[in-house]
Amino acid sequence: MREETGATYKPATNKAKLLIASKSKDGKTATIVASALGVLPHQQEGGIVTSPANLHIICTDTAALRGLKEFLLDTCKAPEVCLGYKVYNLEEDYNNAFTIEYDMASAFYNTLMSTISKVRDRCKQKPNEVSVVLFSSVTTIARAMLRGIAGGISENPKDGRRIKASVMDMNKWNMVNIQLNELQAAGQSIPAHVIWEGHLGKTLDRNSLDDKGQPEEKDSIQIQGSVGASWAANVSHPFILVRQKGIVYPGTKCDKTHFDTQPNLNMFGIGRGVTENCNKQEPDLTVLLNKLGFEIGGWKPEEPEEAVGDEK
Repeated sequence: MREETGATYKPATNKAKLLIASKSKDGKTATIVASALGVLPHQQEGGIVTSPANLHIICTDTAALRGLKEFLLDTCKAPEVCLGYKVYNLEEDYNNAFTIEYDMASAFYNTLMSTISKVRDRCKQKPNEVSVVLFSSVTTIARAMLRGIAGGISENPKDGRRIKASVMDMNKWNMVNIQLNELQAAGQSIPAHVIWEGHLGKTLDRNSLDDKGQPEEKDSIQIQGSVGASWAANVSHPFILVRQKGIVYPGTKCDKTHFDTQPNLNMFGIGRGVTENCNKQEPDLTVLLNKLGFEIGGWKPEEPEEAVGDEK
């Protein structure tokens, strides 16, 4: 505990903890990675990281990074040095979570938390450098954790028959929420800019009924249970990634994108300092975080040397 005053208060970290959400299959991962490296066609201020090696990607989505190399090198015209980011591939661990028949299985959760610990240690070893940790995505991570707790579809007696059903009860739902909250706290304890990639969805709020007495539909991240709607409550800033499909940067095949800093969603409000310092649409994530006062690494690929012709 640090005792402070209004004049001396400082946040515990100068690293952003972001939720960046959009519709499924909208190119979130590629755009966020290119933004963190500062290699999108319009980026002039460099990347968020100090070097590509300071970018850590924890991925569980199926083929999460397929095509990313080509996007960076061919579409963004970035040099191969930008491929030095670190990938922690949990795709097989995600798939294996759905092959375990018994409930309260913790293999996926333990592997994930062990991976977070490894990334935390690596970031701590470079305290003077700026790192980014991307979770791609919190949606599939939550699915695997839910499956581990619920167990497989099992035979249960009902009305004298044997039917196949997955058994969930309040204790299990509480465990799902506990593990997800532990995940968010552990991830955000990493001394780096932490980005949770999420898929936008809807959820029924049974505590809020409409005029017909039906649960109201509210915006959420695609996470079953109550945590999805509240995930944004414990991040520094929630943004929506918007891709303008078919509208490209001049001279490229790269669709224009921007971050909606003031999304009109009932699941979360606007992060601190956004209204005063940011535009509603910010195309450059490096510039956006700099406007909010966060630490920036500013990595830029070295400019190729101009060829010198033979002297005559």
